[in-house]
Amino acid sequence: MKLEDTGLEENNLNKDIDTDKERRKNKRHKRRERRKAARSIFMKLGIVAVLMLAIVVILIGYVYKNGLIEGFGGSPVEEDRAALFNITDENEVGLLFNGEYIDTTGILKDGTVYLPVDFVLDELNSDYYYNENEKQLLFSTPTETKSWTEDDGLLSSDDVEYVSLDVVKKYTNLDTSDVMENPTRMVIRNEWGEDKEAEVKADTAGRSRASTKSEWITKLSGGDKVRVVSEDTTWSAVETADGYRVLVKNSSLGEFEKMDEAEADNAEKLDYTSIKYDGKVILGWHGVSSADGNVTLGNYMANAKGMTVIAPTWFSLTDTSGNFSNYSAADYVNTAHNAGLKVWAVADNFNASGFSAGEDTYKVLSNTETRQALASNLVNACTAVGADGINIDFEYLTGETGLHFAQFVRELSVACRNSGIVLSIDNYVPEDYNAMYHREVQGKVADYVVIMGYDEHTSGSAEAGTVASLPFVQQGIERTKEEVDPSKIINGLPFFTRIWKSENGTLDTSAVGMDTASQYIVNHGMQTAWDETTGYNYAEGTDGSTYVQIWLEDNKSIAAKLNMMEQEDIAGAAFWKLGLENSSVWDKISQYAAGETVSAE
Repeated sequence: MKLEDTGLEENNLNKDIDTDKERRKNKRHKRRERRKAARSIFMKLGIVAVLMLAIVVILIGYVYKNGLIEGFGGSPVEEDRAALFNITDENEVGLLFNGEYIDTTGILKDGTVYLPVDFVLDELNSDYYYNENEKQLLFSTPTETKSWTEDDGLLSSDDVEYVSLDVVKKYTNLDTSDVMENPTRMVIRNEWGEDKEAEVKADTAGRSRASTKSEWITKLSGGDKVRVVSEDTTWSAVETADGYRVLVKNSSLGEFEKMDEAEADNAEKLDYTSIKYDGKVILGWHGVSSADGNVTLGNYMANAKGMTVIAPTWFSLTDTSGNFSNYSAADYVNTAHNAGLKVWAVADNFNASGFSAGEDTYKVLSNTETRQALASNLVNACTAVGADGINIDFEYLTGETGLHFAQFVRELSVACRNSGIVLSIDNYVPEDYNAMYHREVQGKVADYVVIMGYDEHTSGSAEAGTVASLPFVQQGIERTKEEVDPSKIINGLPFFTRIWKSENGTLDTSAVGMDTASQYIVNHGMQTAWDETTGYNYAEGTDGSTYVQIWLEDNKSIAAKLNMMEQEDIAGAAFWKLGLENSSVWDKISQYAAGETVSAE
């Protein structure tokens, strides 16, 4: 039994040994498998890491290239910068004007900047006058007219005329920067007042478009000050110190702060002094068509209570050389002065036979030598007889005459100011079609600006109507006040009425004096009724088979207009023309002259 038992134990022991070996073998295998799996995982993770790193590098490059992070972006291209200023030639100077890029460019020659004359006239100072045919630039100060040619301030290039910036700044307040390079450019500003500025928070890019994908124009450093040109919710346009207009994200800018910028003060100070009469000017136009007409002066002065100025029609242009007819007389002036009246001699362009008010006036005024001679000769003719002033009545001007007329007014103002006589200019009631009279120039250099506040309806009108309705007259005054100081405005009123006749579709009209119109109404049994809207007594009736309409100019209509003019607080009144009025109307005029409310009856 023991031997058998021993054999069993030995067998069992061998079995246990085999089992342990198998167990250890399995453990080694499992460890190898685990290590193998770990190595596989690490290899996979390494590959993923490399891929991720490559993706990050690619993304960074993309971001840099496309400017997805503010402060980064593509490189600027020199030609693109030049294109911002429309620069196409190495001699050109690009202009950033009032914070905006403009197509206009200047020229840099021998260290001097020249600007296109048209740009100067249109944008910087319209008081300069340029005559293209004469290649001459003029500027009238209060006491003289300066001139520049291609010998001393002008430059011609590619059929474009340029003027030195130094000449422009002599009489024009401008803020200008130094000339900057790459591209050649400068900043010009002639707008001031309340504006905004901001400080750049940190280095960033000024871009051409409101997109972080756009190329940048210039770099801005933290702490830079920029002028805000316009602002939006996310991006704002700013003007940089290096002369660019760029777009910057608002998040890159500090708080927008208001700044009140004073006007530049580089220009010569000019004082266009004016002669001002005490009290209201009450002017009566005296129609004189020959030297013999002067003898009627006494007749017109007798009843003219309140009149302070008489204006005889003495001068009229006769040819394109600037000659004029002259009916002036020292005796006339002496008589008027003895009666307490000033004399303003009228110069017109439409009374001489053979002279075209439109075409020929252009020829006279567009030639500098002729124009300046005319101004000088008119003033000399006035001073020769002791007249106190001149009244310019140039009508039917063409659009192309306008700028030449404005320069004539400037040059005539110099001659009048130096001679101590009054300059007054007659004007139509302002409308878009007569803007060529440049009332803004008249208001600056003339002593008085006269509105011919009548001819609302004329012989050329398609329908019958008022000569000077109350709304028409008031509108003329209010529009003139937009360009002329009220203290210089004299409003002209009619002493005449139009009788309108219609028959078989044909309209005819004639201008008659107050008394003639009133008598016509009586003779034809017509009744008048006051029209509140127009400010006229209106009558209608028949004359045989003819239908007749009359808006009667009388004491009541004149009173209504004078009271309105008192409210408008202008310099005075003028009347066309002496001899057509009813003598009783002077009682109304004298009330207005005294600053009283004019009675309607």
